[in-house]
Amino acid sequence: MDGVQDSPGPREASPRPCIPAALVYALAFAYLLAKAASFLALVPPGVPPDEPAHVSFVAYERAEGRLVPRYEEMRLLDDAGRFGELPNYLAHPALYYAVVGGLDGLGGAPQDPSLAARTRRLRLASAPLFVAAAAVCLYLGWRR
Repeated sequence: MDGVQDSPGPREASPRPCIPAALVYALAFAYLLAKAASFLALVPPGVPPDEPAHVSFVAYERAEGRLVPRYEEMRLLDDAGRFGELPNYLAHPALYYAVVGGLDGLGGAPQDPSLAARTRRLRLASAPLFVAAAAVCLYLGWRR
């Protein structure tokens, strides 16, 4: 047929990733799980230097019950877990803190309100978010 181009046929399905690639992704996911677990178990509360500010942010949101905080009112928690005089210097969007605070609140009222105990609880509450984000990223890489 002169002047008529053949239309391309149906798109071929992309080949599925091979087993060695699946093993690499599974090992990467296992590594990230182990990293999250070791951080929870081995790193003392407050070692990342701004961790008390993040824990204080969650405590403020839970105490005030608002999604959009008044940043100028936020204070850092002292070691006993009470709001002190020092202002909280974070001004992040609050949705993450609301989610983590909600996950933390599922356990009911804390037995120990100290800053160290709150830090451990919030690390535990944010670990599933870390694992889910890692799983999504690895899945997207796998599908590519």
